Formats: sequence, structure tokens, C-alpha cells
Amino acid sequence: TRELFQTRRVVAKALGMKWGAYHLARPGNPVEQANNFLDFADPAPDDLMALDIEGIDPTQWMSLDDAEEFVRQVHRRIGRFPVLYTNGKTAQYI
Repeated sequence: TRELFQTRRVVAKALGMKWGAYHLARPGNPVEQANNFLDFADPAPDDLMALDIEGIDPTQWMSLDDAEEFVRQVHRRIGRFPVLYTNGKTAQYI
């Protein structure tokens, strides 16, 4: 839940830990996904934001074009780009 997410962030930061959130890239509207992700995570300026792309099959995962739009929307909203998290096989196509 969002409340549990926020509580864990407060505790982690109080202990001197870094905090971040990731979005598992799925098919569908990338702008809506980015907005939902940011609305839930409500990132602070020092929070790491990441987009997790596990494959290139657009029936299972967000397409690379949509991933680019997701990243652009995150940048429009918070003024910085998320980290791209992926595996070696998927990275070959980026």
C-alpha cells in the first residue's frame, strides 16, 4: 500500500539509507503508467526512480518506444530522468 511504502521510506532515510522506487514496464499507455508511478511514489529530490524493462516482446513488456515516452513523462513531471534497469539480453536492443 502507499502508506506502507511511505512508512518504509521514512524509516530507511532515518537510518541513513538511500531510497528509490521502480516501475515494472508493462504494455499500455506509457504516460498513464508514468503518472501512476509518480503519484504513488511521490519521489523526493534524492529518491532514485527506475524503469524496469525485462524483455522486448510488446505483448508482455512495454515497447522501447513507449519506454522512451515513459522516461520523457517522468522528466516532464519531476525534472530528472529515471534509471533504466534491465537485463543483458534486453540491453542489446537499447
